[in-house]
Amino acid sequence: MKIKRGFIFICALAAAGLMLSSRALAYGSGDFQYWNTNGIEWKARKDWKVALGEELRFGGAAGELHYQHTDIDAVYSGIAPWLDIKAGYRHIFNKGKKHWEYENAPNFNAIVKFDVWGFKVSDRSRIEYRNIEDKKNNWRYRNQLKARFSLRFEKVEVAPYLADEIFLDCSNRGELTRNRLYSGIELGMFKHIVVDVYYLWQTSKGKSGWVDYNVLGTKLKVSF
Repeated sequence: MKIKRGFIFICALAAAGLMLSSRALAYGSGDFQYWNTNGIEWKARKDWKVALGEELRFGGAAGELHYQHTDIDAVYSGIAPWLDIKAGYRHIFNKGKKHWEYENAPNFNAIVKFDVWGFKVSDRSRIEYRNIEDKKNNWRYRNQLKARFSLRFEKVEVAPYLADEIFLDCSNRGELTRNRLYSGIELGMFKHIVVDVYYLWQTSKGKSGWVDYNVLGTKLKVSF
C-alpha cells in the first residue's frame, strides 16, 4: 500500500511539473513580454539597400527567452519615389514544449509611401512562405499600415507613430489569425542611428480562443 501511494504521489508531481512547464511555454492571455531588435543596413548601389537584423522575444513576464529570428533583406527603391520593393528571408527559432523548433520564411514585400496632412504614411504588404518544422508548409499575408509624424529638435529627429498589422492565413481562406497594434516613438540621431521604443498589443487566435500579449519593444538600427 505504501509503495502504491508513493508511486501515485510521484506521478502526481510529474504531471504537475508537466502542466507548469507547458503553461510557462504557452503564456496566458495578458502576458507581459519584452522584444528587442537590432539591425544594420547599408547602400549597396544606387537604389539598392541590404539589411541584416535579429530579434529576441522574452515572455512569461519578460523572464524567459522564447523566440529568436534573423533577417536578411534586399530593398529596391528605383521604380518610383512612393514605392519600395523588398525581398527577404527570415530564419526563426520558437521554443516548443520539448525543444526549439525552426521555421524558414522567405518573403516578398511592397511598401507604398505617401503624405497625408503632415503625416508620413506607409502601407506594407507582405506575402511569406512558411516552412515550419514538423508542420504543414503554408502561405501567409501580412499588411501593416503606419502613420508617422516627424519633429526635429536641433540634431535629433523625434517621430511618434501609430501602426496596425493584420495576419491572414492564405491556406485557410484568408482567415484572420493575428493583429498587432503599435504605438511608439522613433529617435533619429547622428544621421546613422535610429532608436525605436514602442508598446505593442498583440491578439492571436488559438485553439481555445483569442490570446493577447502586452509587449514593450525596443529597436536599434544603424544605417550607412
